[in-house]
Amino acid sequence: MLAAIAKISRKPVQLVILTHATQEFIFGAALFQERGIPVLAHRKSAELMQERCENCLKNLRDILGEAEMQGSRVVVPDRQIDASQQLKIAGRTVRLLYFGWASTPGDLVVLDQKSGIAFAGGLVSLGRVPDLHDANLKGWLGAIDRLKKTAARIIVPGFGPPARLGDIVETRAYLKALDAAVRAQYRNGTSLLEAPRNTPLPLFQNKKMYSNLHPRNVQQRYLEIEREEFNR
Repeated sequence: MLAAIAKISRKPVQLVILTHATQEFIFGAALFQERGIPVLAHRKSAELMQERCENCLKNLRDILGEAEMQGSRVVVPDRQIDASQQLKIAGRTVRLLYFGWASTPGDLVVLDQKSGIAFAGGLVSLGRVPDLHDANLKGWLGAIDRLKKTAARIIVPGFGPPARLGDIVETRAYLKALDAAVRAQYRNGTSLLEAPRNTPLPLFQNKKMYSNLHPRNVQQRYLEIEREEFNR
């Protein structure tokens, strides 16, 4: 990332913002800290990182090997925020938007006011099935709806290519379809073990990670619906 930045700007990196606490998005932050560059995250993301990311790192070392993961460590963010706020960074106005617990408890959207570019982090996946492992589905749908009302022109998703604001409906469509399909299976008495096999979503089966993430998403949503029913 630093090499790519250096190709287009000689200006120093002043701040690293972690949009959410998943392993693909946090372990590179250690290098920035070692170079004196502060790291910012939502407090809920920082808490989640402290709770479990040492285990994530151990699993990655077991899978990929020590050499591949050399230098990786769980960072403690230098700055933590609890709500949306506006920052002046390197002469630019940047809005950090927190819409509540969505794909993870501490999702942040980073919106550059001048360009209208929004880094959507975990809220948006394009061409790839979203991961509900840490999600609050109702909050996620609400966050997408609030993102649509911002002044963003271009969305940089957590996964997938930059896109227009209207393209984020792809993520919303999957979440809505998943919820409806799992609810139908639950009402029909399908068991938790049977649900992944009985809840295909053909419109999304060509998306990346479908075979890996969709069955897990089905079980995750099934358990949430079960808890909702027993907590009434």
